[in-house]
Amino acid sequence: MIINFHAHAFDDGIAQRAIASLEKGANTKAYIGGTASDLTNDMAANSISYSVIHPVATKPTQVSKINRWILTLPSCIIPFGAMHPYAENIGGELDFLVENGIVGIKLHPDYGSYYAEDERVADVCRMAQERGLGVMFHAGVDIAFPDIVHCTPRMIADIAVKFPDLKIFAAHMGGCKMWEDTITYLAECENVYVDTSMSASLMDKAMLYRLLDAIPTERILFGTDSPWLDTKKEIETIQGLSISDEKKDMIFSGNALRVLSELNYTKI
Repeated sequence: MIINFHAHAFDDGIAQRAIASLEKGANTKAYIGGTASDLTNDMAANSISYSVIHPVATKPTQVSKINRWILTLPSCIIPFGAMHPYAENIGGELDFLVENGIVGIKLHPDYGSYYAEDERVADVCRMAQERGLGVMFHAGVDIAFPDIVHCTPRMIADIAVKFPDLKIFAAHMGGCKMWEDTITYLAECENVYVDTSMSASLMDKAMLYRLLDAIPTERILFGTDSPWLDTKKEIETIQGLSISDEKKDMIFSGNALRVLSELNYTKI
């Protein structure tokens, strides 16, 4: 089984426009379209059983609408909720997610124009911890904002210490293009998981193996950042690693199954 723990999809009505805008901002080209159907077709073509999507609220006013849309997705797509630390009624929105079986939220400090060390982010993390929700952070450099990093591995480590019962997911192996800091700050954070999206197939192999040595395998999750990268290549990158088949299975699905169960996800 393969579970893609880091993917994206957009409502059909805005997907084409959203992808075009993101392509322009990041000066890159999406590998597939941005609808849920595009994602499920790509999953079928690559034998992926489930994808966890992480919708991004770039503005506080987007949160509620996105979180109603994710309830319409097919069962093979496991949505985290969108969140912005400057949204209204954050507690009520988190309660809505819990009531509807959503087990985590996504924070993207770069696109949301805030820092992970903002006290409002701490408030969101506290409320998420109280409700048993996980929190996925975009971490490290974003190619659309290469000159400033709003969420570093050190910032995530500080959050992990403040909220030891919070399951934290640090995208892009803990911090895109900041992997030395991942080793320094996150390797010992037992409540921080990292995913392989936008990192494993792109970084120097020596660095990848250093990360695999530093971070316990049980805290590494397979992710593609779909629609931005070639899913087949991302799978082949993990399959081609010089690690045991047991560890590959953990990265591909075992860890995701365990952590989703710990977050009380019941639909697998």
